[in-house]
Amino acid sequence: MLVNKVAKNLFLPLAVVFSTVAATHYSKQEINKKDNNDFMTETLKPKSDAYSYYTNEGELKVLELQIGQKWKNVKTYNNSLDLIMNMTKDGDYVTDRDYIMFDQFMEIADSYDKNTAKNRILEDKELKKLVKKLQKGKLSKEETSKVQTPDIYEIDNWSEGLDRKISYIKITKSYEPTVLKVRDELVKIGQEMGFKVAEAEIPGIWLEDYAIRRHDGKTYHPINPAGIFVEQLGDEPVVEYRKTTADYDKVMGKSYLEGGNVLNTINAKGEPAAIVGKEAVYEALTAMNLEKNKTNIAKAKLKIAEELGLNPKNITYIPQIDFHIDMYYRPLQNGVVAIPDFDTGINILKKIDLPDIMRNNKKEYISRLEEVRDSVSTKLVKAERILVNAGYKTVKIPVFAHTSDYGPSTINYMNGICGTSPNGEKFYITNKSEIDELNKIAEKYFKEAGVDKVYFVSTLPFLLMYGGIDCLTQEM
Repeated sequence: MLVNKVAKNLFLPLAVVFSTVAATHYSKQEINKKDNNDFMTETLKPKSDAYSYYTNEGELKVLELQIGQKWKNVKTYNNSLDLIMNMTKDGDYVTDRDYIMFDQFMEIADSYDKNTAKNRILEDKELKKLVKKLQKGKLSKEETSKVQTPDIYEIDNWSEGLDRKISYIKITKSYEPTVLKVRDELVKIGQEMGFKVAEAEIPGIWLEDYAIRRHDGKTYHPINPAGIFVEQLGDEPVVEYRKTTADYDKVMGKSYLEGGNVLNTINAKGEPAAIVGKEAVYEALTAMNLEKNKTNIAKAKLKIAEELGLNPKNITYIPQIDFHIDMYYRPLQNGVVAIPDFDTGINILKKIDLPDIMRNNKKEYISRLEEVRDSVSTKLVKAERILVNAGYKTVKIPVFAHTSDYGPSTINYMNGICGTSPNGEKFYITNKSEIDELNKIAEKYFKEAGVDKVYFVSTLPFLLMYGGIDCLTQEM
């Protein structure tokens, strides 16, 4: 996901071969340029689902609140909005729960005027009506239930598999065109599948790694006693991400876990569970300042279970073939896991016709993919056996992605986001390849695995940086 600890300078050849957008390469620091924190400042390209409102002076403004933003920097110049925000905020920063509650308040207000209901323009009389009801404690039972957001924090929404309802997908607030494009594509998918897109004011793009959602609604945050995170991307994104979680929801980890190496699941028994990359155990030993031996490994696993809030028996550790397991493994239905099938992927590549820019390098690409398959075959077999012994059913999905040791791959369908829409459609959002035929083939395999709709988003620049759509986002 992030730059591999051992892979270094191998991605340029593949970037040239399998990318037509090499010019969009940029550093992690450059990708998240921020302007000032003024809440009412209109961005270069507001989200298409953003609310608008009128200031006290009658000027129409775009309403854009970000998770992680300082409340003191929130300036609306609208008295009613200010009152609603004062009733919403719980601390110095806009937390996940603050954001959700405020967004639900706006949705309620937008429904009050029958003539302008749900037009995403917050009329002054709509906001004043909401303020009056809040001050008098006159919200209806339905409205009260809506703003308390119990459904968003229920266990059924916690798993990363298909059998969950996603209410919000978080992505870093950025003005970079590549991030904006992904954000807008997610907004469009959300309008079809029933979720919203929330932006987080975090100085980094890999939101998945900065925290781990627990099944009880609390959030695990890694701490850095051993300098592990500093080595990879610096402390700042992790520290800033902590501010998005209310204090009573924080769990400060001591074992050291990264979100991309922990897949939240519901097992075949219907119990909360997780699949964890084996390297997390050894990173936990380092973070806990313990020597590597059988006794300490057991201690590390107990600590991991404690911090994830899980029964130790429900955590399954698998050998890793890459930096993080979310690049090659994906929970599907409860108790079902998609696993990588290199052989089928290689055979498909041999049969299809590639675009002109890639055709001359097809043999080299396949040769490298075969090398990866041969080098990880023992781990793949072992991982599948471990998953089956733990009660999971496995579904093989053709893989076309090199591991990070072989440079970033521009084709990765296993790094994705699963969910079920309010009308019961199971959807899967993954990374778009430049090879349309491969996208169609991947869609076919996921549909055979029980997915109703497959969406492909424009994450190619991020695949060149060892990450994909799952790495860029967090779900609520």
